[in-house]
Amino acid sequence: MWLKKEYPHNCITKATEKFLYSWLYYTSMRKNIHFILLLSILFNPFCTFSQTIKEDLKLKTKLQETIKGFKGDVGIYVHNLKTNKFAAINADTIFPTASMIKIPIMIGTFDKIRHGALKYEQELVYRDSLKYDDGIVGSLKDSTKIPLSYVMMLMCTISDNTGSLWLQALSGGGKRINTLLDSLGFQVTRVNSRTPGRETNRTQYG
Repeated sequence: MWLKKEYPHNCITKATEKFLYSWLYYTSMRKNIHFILLLSILFNPFCTFSQTIKEDLKLKTKLQETIKGFKGDVGIYVHNLKTNKFAAINADTIFPTASMIKIPIMIGTFDKIRHGALKYEQELVYRDSLKYDDGIVGSLKDSTKIPLSYVMMLMCTISDNTGSLWLQALSGGGKRINTLLDSLGFQVTRVNSRTPGRETNRTQYG
């Protein structure tokens, strides 16, 4: 569920765009990263992608009742992989993604690793100039050494903002990540923060 709200570090997306496939593609290149749960969801033997997708009107009605009276914009997309039924409410509406933006940043980082520009276990040196907030990475002392893998772990597990902005820069910046997303078929998902040419979008969506 996406609730429209302003966040300091986000891009925009369609609710139906599936970050997961690209995420798994790039992370699967590293054997020591275990997304077994995600893989089991995607490749569950009960999944029936060959069946015709049908709208679950009963579930949609329940969801509409759940969000009734909510003061804001809500987007929902639910796909039951076992029954191949779905429910959608404003599913193709553009919303701020909040910390979901960290998935495209991770994709950009792994793409750099894939091409040899970065190494997963390489040692990084933190500088005070990188600080965005008082999260774990932002609270490090100047000149502290930390593995890139740790920065990525903190970005993904506790949504560390300083770490995510650091990785965004190491990945080549928002513009490069957006180009990569476009090449993967994500035509509306974009990084706005610290990305030249995206100022208007950042003002509107965050």
